Amino acid sequence: MQRQPVALVGMDAQVVILYPQVIIDHGAGDAMGAVAIFFPLAGVLTVLGYAALAYGWMKGDVMPKSVAVAMIIASLAFGFGLSPFGGLMAARVTAAAFGAALIAIGVSVWRSAAFCPATA
Repeated sequence: MQRQPVALVGMDAQVVILYPQVIIDHGAGDAMGAVAIFFPLAGVLTVLGYAALAYGWMKGDVMPKSVAVAMIIASLAFGFGLSPFGGLMAARVTAAAFGAALIAIGVSVWRSAAFCPATA
């Protein structure tokens, strides 16, 4: 993959950003034409998929309701944070919340009876 360096000069330092070949060939989403719809569509489906998965786990008593609700809220908030309306700071905060919700799911499953050794 070829990368094209782009220099951005800041106050006292110079930052070099290397763009992947897809951006060099097609632009940063604004010049991709019809294929550009798949990037936000994939994001929306991923966010809704995590929310639906957490909802299903909650209804199936796979995990505590509080953990599932936290995942639903965090995934939807993360989707907003990644949208053009969210902004960079919202994306960072909601990404942290999404990660914390994933950790809570892992801890919840780790502590569940389904993963404890069987005793007779």
